[in-house]
Amino acid sequence: MQITLVHVYRVRIPFSFSVDHNLKKRNCSESLVISLHADNGKIGYGECTPRTYVTGESSEGVWNSFQEIIQHWPLPRIHKLEDIFEFCKKLEEAYSLPSLICAWEMALLDLWGKQERLTMASLLGREESFDPQYSAVLPMLPRLKLEHWLKKIAALNLAHIKMKVGHEGDVDDLALARMIMGPEVDIRVDANRAWSLAEASQKLEEFRPFQISCVEEPLQADVADKLPELSQRTDIPILLDESLCRKEQLLFYLNEMPANSFMVNLKISKLGGLSKCSEIYRLAHKEGVPCQLGCHVGETAILSAAGRIFAQHHKLKYLEGSYGPFFMEDDIARQPLFFSSRGRADRIEGNGLGIEIDPVKLAKYSEL
Repeated sequence: MQITLVHVYRVRIPFSFSVDHNLKKRNCSESLVISLHADNGKIGYGECTPRTYVTGESSEGVWNSFQEIIQHWPLPRIHKLEDIFEFCKKLEEAYSLPSLICAWEMALLDLWGKQERLTMASLLGREESFDPQYSAVLPMLPRLKLEHWLKKIAALNLAHIKMKVGHEGDVDDLALARMIMGPEVDIRVDANRAWSLAEASQKLEEFRPFQISCVEEPLQADVADKLPELSQRTDIPILLDESLCRKEQLLFYLNEMPANSFMVNLKISKLGGLSKCSEIYRLAHKEGVPCQLGCHVGETAILSAAGRIFAQHHKLKYLEGSYGPFFMEDDIARQPLFFSSRGRADRIEGNGLGIEIDPVKLAKYSEL
């Protein structure tokens, strides 16, 4: 199978309302989509979401690297599955851009799965099977809007939700959430690197009456090296996101912190693709560290499908994603992915990513 044509799209889909947290405010999606056209007529799709505040990658930098590869690299010829991983390894050696590797690997796996009539899970060698169960994630919202959305979420009977904290009034927001959701719902919080060590210690004590299950990225970037010290000050597990983007970082935390004191927030784009994501999951799982599969705000159905497939074959503590229909104007798939009551969602069992991209919508919301 010879790749004959590559398209890269900068995709921006408007949101129905602003999605805010401590590090960023967004009114539209921001991702890069790659389509690989093969000589057999099939097309494979991949997506990445570069985030400067997560991995240091800018969308512009990854966009330029895509252009450089298309202009100067020979288009890959794929005869077997190993050819995909070998090509991605060469990209990794040339570019320290996990988002770039993610999009290429995903598109190649999607294409290979379609040709060989294989699921993405089989390409990753995963045989275990789990039913995905999604969480809701609430951005920073004015009190009346927050109450509105909490009541809508409560009506879905979700088992767990995540709330953004690190802003004035977050204690009152948590009190409102616990009152509406009741005592049984698992509530976790995400500070997006809002606090100093002393502030984090104080805030976690203030949150204690609301029985939060974990706190995601509590410390500011310049004191993030004190996460092990914070873990000694609190019995609330710390969920690592921006602080864990490579296998070496996981090994560091395994050496510095007890396995029951932290969790890992896996994200397919920030870790460099499905295979790297699965590798870090296996190491964490082996050491007894729970994992969440997270997502970046505004992922399209491509990354949502990849995330759901991953969740179907990896045992996760929490699952995020498939949020598009809740706050995005549209999506680029013919059938957008979402979840319903209790966070349940249809399984994806088709070849490759198992979804169909609408080329008209892709062109409408993107720059080629």
